[in-house]
Amino acid sequence: MDSHGIVLFSEDWHPGVVGIVASRVTRKYHRPCIVLGEENGLAKGSGRASTVSIWWKHSRVRRSPDQLGGHPMAVGISLPRANLESFRERFAAAVRVSQRGLFAEPGLEIACWLTLEQIREQLLTELEVLHPFGQGNPEPVFGLRGVRFRQRPEVFKEQHFRFHLEDERGRRVYGVAWKLAHRLPPVGARSMWPCRLPGICTTTRKLLQMELLDWRLSEAG
Repeated sequence: MDSHGIVLFSEDWHPGVVGIVASRVTRKYHRPCIVLGEENGLAKGSGRASTVSIWWKHSRVRRSPDQLGGHPMAVGISLPRANLESFRERFAAAVRVSQRGLFAEPGLEIACWLTLEQIREQLLTELEVLHPFGQGNPEPVFGLRGVRFRQRPEVFKEQHFRFHLEDERGRRVYGVAWKLAHRLPPVGARSMWPCRLPGICTTTRKLLQMELLDWRLSEAG
């Protein structure tokens, strides 16, 4: 998905349900999205955004004759079908400018920043008090800074990878990253990670295992 802002249209879509579709597209692609059906010769529908506030109010869109209205994360829109292609271009350009040319990324709220030395069995035991996780009680996401691989992770099933890290005392923490095999962190470079700490129970002990959710290079390299 190359466009910063997505505008979808079909004559077969009912304007009353396109808001649901826009929400799902926004969640899947992490882009502001407008989905339009046809009603009385107009392209009419709804838009959603997850991280870009009041994106439709940018001057390139606001000064058009199209009817707009809503609140920062949702918008209703009605415009002549003849304006559809120009609106699609102006909308994508407006979002690109508001995001400074960067594609939006899914947001992750970090509950706490940890060091590798703090990931211990005691921490996993304390997290058990917070169970069960689910709607209304999401599993916490922790952040790690300055993490560095000493060897290349092991890719498995062509989509995922396993790895292990060692702290200053040589203690190992094991981990897995689902569907991230296409972008392995470079060996030797320091990076920042959001992760979960599910752990693994065995018959004798709880292994220290993390689930890597994403990564980016540290500013200091």
